[in-house]
This record gives sequence, C-alpha cells and structure tokens, in this order.
Amino acid sequence: MAIKTLTAATLAAMISLPLASSNAQQGAWIHGEGFRSCAEYLNALKGPHGSAQTMTGTDGTKYWSEGTQYIAWIEGYISGFNEFFASDPVRGLHQVQIDGPAIDAFVRQYCKAHPESKVVEAVGFLLKSQEGQ
Repeated sequence: MAIKTLTAATLAAMISLPLASSNAQQGAWIHGEGFRSCAEYLNALKGPHGSAQTMTGTDGTKYWSEGTQYIAWIEGYISGFNEFFASDPVRGLHQVQIDGPAIDAFVRQYCKAHPESKVVEAVGFLLKSQEGQ
C-alpha cells in the first residue's frame, strides 16, 4: 500500500472538526454512512476486506450491499480530504494514498475497539495514522 505524509496541522484541522448529525446547525455536516455507529458498520460487512458485494435484480438493476455503501462513503471522504488540500501548494503534496482493503482493515479494527464511535471518527483516526508515513 502506498502512503504519503500529511502535515500535523492538516490532520489536526480535519480531525478536530466537531462532529454533527446531518440536521445539526453547527459543526461539520456529516451525511450518510459516516454518521452511523461503528457497530452498525461492523454489522453491515460481509466478505473479505474491501470487497464489493452486489446483487442484480430480475429487471437487471444492480444493487450494492450496505457494507459496500460504507466502503464507498469512506473512500469518498478520503478522496474529498485529498481534493480539499490538492490546491494548497504545500499541503497538496501530502496526499493519503491507501488501498480499499487496508482502509477497511483499519476501520474494522478501530470499530471493534470503539463500537459506539461514529464511522467518520474511525476515518479521522485513519487519516491521523498516516501522518509521518
């Protein structure tokens, strides 16, 4: 897995944002699977780390499993983090580059230890863990 370094200031700014539900009036507006609990994340997972589970309906429509939706949300959050800092001439040099199975393994481990935490908190700790690597 390829990983690049993030500055401490960058991580501190992202991780220290207050968490809030999608209907809160202050703090970061977290929408979707990120605001759900780690216990819910663990209950939704099936299959090996980072794998996508799909089902095709009788009409040909493809459906994604709940666990796959979590993985997509997490990967989108990390991509958004990278995009946000990409335009900064200093911080943009420090992008998080980590593959799906490694992301899933980290978040599963964090969530097993902290089932009441929010998924977005687990991803914040993932981003923080990449500091200095």
